[in-house]
Amino acid sequence: MVTSLTAAQAGKENNEINYHHRFNYIKQYRLSLNQQIRQFDSVFSFHKEQNRYDFNTADSLIIIFQTGIENNLSDYIIFNGTDTISYAETFLELKPQKYIKRIVYTPFLDTTQRKGLIRSDDRDSLIILASKREFPTAIRLAKDHPVLDGASTTIIFAKKEKGRYLIDDCFLQPFGLLPIWRKK
Repeated sequence: MVTSLTAAQAGKENNEINYHHRFNYIKQYRLSLNQQIRQFDSVFSFHKEQNRYDFNTADSLIIIFQTGIENNLSDYIIFNGTDTISYAETFLELKPQKYIKRIVYTPFLDTTQRKGLIRSDDRDSLIILASKREFPTAIRLAKDHPVLDGASTTIIFAKKEKGRYLIDDCFLQPFGLLPIWRKK
């Protein structure tokens, strides 16, 4: 015997599926966010030990990170006008098929030089746009210069007010700008 669902029953069933899908997405998002906060806490603590500057006391922070689609690892730069942290996430193989994520401190900007010239690239431009909170310009540039490499960029501006951070963020589609060589 074949049974059919009424439109109301089908709608209710779809709503339950959508609810569970949204719930799982939110749960995964919160888990990812908590891992990110723990990573920042660890990076800030290490930076404080090495440089005696505590990013946790900063009134504002700008965080730029670029994430690749192949391995979901990111390159970060965190700055506030007083100090800067730049690092990349990598995998360390413990034994075959067993990896852990680790942090490697690396320059965010490419410092490649040629005789009498210095390189300026999209990351350099991105830092300038982020520090001025020119998010519409960054979005337009990313849209005007698409690259289909799957890498995404996020800019976060966090400003402390009354003991809490107010967050303004910007998500950019994959993009690339040609490097510009300038005289030193």
